[in-house]
Amino acid sequence: MKIQKIQSLCKSAKRITVIKDDERYIQWLGEGSCFYPLFKLPRLSAENIFAIFDIPEEKQGKIFFEERDELPRAVDFSDVSDGETIITPEGGGVIFEGRTLVIFKSSLGVITVDKKYLAPFDDEVTYYERKTASGQPYIVAKEGMFISGIVMPYNGGNKLGEWLSDIGEGIVIMADNLEHNTQE
Repeated sequence: MKIQKIQSLCKSAKRITVIKDDERYIQWLGEGSCFYPLFKLPRLSAENIFAIFDIPEEKQGKIFFEERDELPRAVDFSDVSDGETIITPEGGGVIFEGRTLVIFKSSLGVITVDKKYLAPFDDEVTYYERKTASGQPYIVAKEGMFISGIVMPYNGGNKLGEWLSDIGEGIVIMADNLEHNTQE
């Protein structure tokens, strides 16, 4: 895992969240849309995380720091979860509203994820779809059997769906025109 990439995500979001998982001796670091496990580090606090991330004192007030003692209940932070299924990225992704989105086929259609949240992972990860208690999908990356991170999907709403649908219709029209022109 690339800690510098996590640092960059937190700094750009101006949000640092540390969740303590005392049962497994893990601290989770993220910015709300993603969380990555940290092992064998001293307990992170506002003071030492700002020092580790090299954030000057005058900029610290502009970054929201949150420390939690309990894992969120909506998301499963365990290494193995009932009902998880392997998913793989489809194609090269798309750029939408300034974000590079990676598209995963899922049991509910597709899951789109901002590519920057996948940057901290090593190349040898396998992606899994999991669902919250309310049925909302999210992605878990694993190295072998162990969790490397949790990424929540990008919610572009109907706007993203309509935009992708328009592109799909345009591609079909273009393919039909090309096929028609080669038959003449």
